[in-house]
Amino acid sequence: MKNNQKNSLIFGLFLIAIGALFISYQFIPGLKFTLEGMITWPLIIIAFGVYLLVKNLMDKDQHGLVSACVILGVGGILYWQEMYAAWGAWYNWLLIPGFAGAGHLLAALIKGRSGGSLEKGLWQIGLSAVLYICFSPLLRINWLFGQYWPVLLIAAGVFLIIKAIRNN
Repeated sequence: MKNNQKNSLIFGLFLIAIGALFISYQFIPGLKFTLEGMITWPLIIIAFGVYLLVKNLMDKDQHGLVSACVILGVGGILYWQEMYAAWGAWYNWLLIPGFAGAGHLLAALIKGRSGGSLEKGLWQIGLSAVLYICFSPLLRINWLFGQYWPVLLIAAGVFLIIKAIRNN
């Protein structure tokens, strides 16, 4: 099957699924009641991310997988902020490097490459986790480490510098 045919097939199936969801939402009373308030605008971004993820998984496109995971993650953050009216939760955006890392991990698994892509994905996820742990008020890092929590950032920076020097 040619690439254009495959893309048309995937996008056609995507449109059918979205259409079936909307028609079910309109004509099944229990479904409309159950999903009331859960259908919001960030779902458009999530749906587009899912479409790109499926398309790029089928095409085995490494760069496309990274983009799809980032779009899907951004849609998830926006959905969470919309559902909980948490628009001031800026620290959630620190998860974006982790979404890119998840895309690199998927690319490494699909391509069968355990080298750079896998390591890059793990580093990005680790970076995102460290930033989120340090800056998220949800995790109360100030309570755990008091005023010395920036030492975690300094230690991570020193570790990265040593790693860079050793790889030269």
